[in-house]
Amino acid sequence: MRITRLSPFIFALTLTACDTDCPDQDSAVDDVISEDDCVPYDPVTESWELTGQLTGDDQTIVFPVASRGVRGAGILTAELTWDWAGYDGFPRLEIANANQSIKGIDSYGSEQPSLTVETTLFAGDTIDLLVGEFARDNVNDAYPIDFTISMTWSDRMDCFEQNNTQDAASRIVADVDYEAYNLSTFEDTDPSAFDDSSSDDFYTITAPADVRQMIVEISNPSVDSSVQALLMDAGEDPYYADDLNYIGGESGPSKTLEIPVIPGASYDLLVTRWEGPIFAYWARPTEDGSARPDHWDTPYTFSVTFQ
Repeated sequence: MRITRLSPFIFALTLTACDTDCPDQDSAVDDVISEDDCVPYDPVTESWELTGQLTGDDQTIVFPVASRGVRGAGILTAELTWDWAGYDGFPRLEIANANQSIKGIDSYGSEQPSLTVETTLFAGDTIDLLVGEFARDNVNDAYPIDFTISMTWSDRMDCFEQNNTQDAASRIVADVDYEAYNLSTFEDTDPSAFDDSSSDDFYTITAPADVRQMIVEISNPSVDSSVQALLMDAGEDPYYADDLNYIGGESGPSKTLEIPVIPGASYDLLVTRWEGPIFAYWARPTEDGSARPDHWDTPYTFSVTFQ
C-alpha cells in the first residue's frame, strides 16, 4: 500500500515506495510507515514479446516470466496471437505458479486469433506461461504454427506489501491519508488450492495517551467490487472484530468505523475484498473492450484519527 499526498494532482504525477523494508507488527513503535518513509518512485511499465511454434505434437511450451517491479505488486498481461490462416486448431494459454496451480483459457469458440491472460504478482514473483493446444488441427500440413505472446507489466506501487497476514501487519500513524490497491496475486500458498490468491491488507496502530476513541474514515470508489474493513485489538481473531463495514460497489463509496480504545494499546485494521470478481485472470475481449473490473486500477483510501 502506498501513501499519497493530499493533492490529487500530485498523485497523478508520482507514485511512492518504501524507502526501507516495510516493518512488521513486531517493529518498534517508531518504525511506522509515514510520508517521510516514502520516496518518489518512477513506476515500471514495460512491454516485450515472446515467440514460438506449435508443432501439433501435443507439446506444451513453457516461458518463465518474472515480475518487473521492485516494490509492491504489479499487473502482468500476456496476449497470445497466432497464424490464423489455414489453421483449424484451438490454442490454449495458461499461467502456473511454483505449486503448479494453473489458470488459463483456450480458443474454442473464439472468432479471432488471440487469447489474453492476466495476473497480479508481487515484486520478485515468477510464473510460467504455458502455450499448447486444446485441440490440434487434423491436417498435419497445417503445422508448424507460429505464435507471438505480447507481454506487458504495469506497477501498482505499494509501500506496505506484503502485509497479507496479521503477523505481517504494517504499522501506520494517525492523521495521514493512506492509499492502497486491493489486489490478488497468484501466490505460492497451499499446493492443493486452485485459486492461490490473497487480498488481505493488515495494518496496526498504537493509541496515544489521553485518547478514548479511534475513528477510521475509509473510501473505496470501485464500482465492480466492495471491501470489508474490520477494527479489532491487535492480534485478535478478525471473526471477533469490534466494528466492521462494507465499502464500495452497492455498499457505497465511503464509511466510518469507530471503536473505544485504551491509551497505549495497539489495534489492527483489516481491509479485504468482500464481493466482486476475483479476476485473477481473464480471457477473450468483450464487445465493450476487456472484461477487467475496476478494482485493479482504483485504490481505496483511509485515515485514522483519535479522540
